Amino acid sequence: MNNKATVYISLGSNLGDRKGHLENAVALLQKIDSIEVKNISSVVETKPLGMAGSPDFLNLVVQIQTSIEPFKLLEELHKIEDLLGRKRNMSGRWSDRTIDLDLLMYDNLVIDSPHLKLPHPDMHLRSFVLKGMAEISPDLIHPRIGVNMLELSERLNGCDFLRVAGKAKLICFSGVLGSGKTTAAGSLADIRGWQAIREAYDTNPFMPDVYAGKQELALDSQIHFLITRFEQIGKEHLKADSVYVADYVFDKDVVYARKWLDDRQFTLYEKLYKMLCDKVAEPDIVVRLDMPINICLERIHKRNRPYEQNIKPDFLEWFDRQYRQMFAEWKKSPVIKIKDEDFDARNPADIEKLAAQIDFYV
Repeated sequence: MNNKATVYISLGSNLGDRKGHLENAVALLQKIDSIEVKNISSVVETKPLGMAGSPDFLNLVVQIQTSIEPFKLLEELHKIEDLLGRKRNMSGRWSDRTIDLDLLMYDNLVIDSPHLKLPHPDMHLRSFVLKGMAEISPDLIHPRIGVNMLELSERLNGCDFLRVAGKAKLICFSGVLGSGKTTAAGSLADIRGWQAIREAYDTNPFMPDVYAGKQELALDSQIHFLITRFEQIGKEHLKADSVYVADYVFDKDVVYARKWLDDRQFTLYEKLYKMLCDKVAEPDIVVRLDMPINICLERIHKRNRPYEQNIKPDFLEWFDRQYRQMFAEWKKSPVIKIKDEDFDARNPADIEKLAAQIDFYV
């Protein structure tokens, strides 16, 4: 190759002099003809993923320019690993290592071979990679996902995630009333042939009275939702190798409980909620519909549920604040945020675009 490519490499170490191993690996990269190290990210320390009991890793990302073609470059990275004492686990399972060099991206090349996959197939699930990528090249677009490194990093909220083959997959939508959760979830399930799960609004006999101000029925209503949600997405109710799309996240239940219940009711409710939390499947990906309140209110009025017609903007704004706080601390799954009010859950093109994103997380 005559032209130089821009390449990103992830370095990690969890044995011995971790910082020294990283520094030595960068130095060995710099000694290779036709490689110029352009940028080095900050070092981050992370817990080992899928390796319980192992020492923590130090990680960083290096940006280089090189004329070495991808497969040859991979060989050079393996040589550096060998020089620095990397012991390879022939079982294919992850193991502790003095140094690990992963080829993340090579310009915009997409390669899918048994020996090399580009971009790295799991980089979008690794905060320790994306933090470095976002520091060096925040606007760089992932050539398959079509999203820049900063947004990919923000989706993980500082966490690292694994895709587990064979398990049931759960996709959850979140947003205030009127944001389009149910329509979007149903449309996504339809185009992918997945199973849709809808909140039990229409089967909750207490809802109209609660919206009408009958506080004494608020606990009955909330327990109805809590139990039906458990029946829908309890771990024992989801089948392996199946994909489910829910128009809610289970965690919203406690948000609504805080809104509707008095202190005495909430104390009783919380005991049942805590009993069920560990028995409910956690989402593999959440889609958060962050729509303007005025748009949501307009949709609520159009769908004409009688008990919702007196909803005011401050009601939706309260829930919006609660959801923002909840997702600021969210660690259970990646979160795709859709902020554009022009997103139309009834538009096949919009749903197909969203589905193409979700495919990388389930």
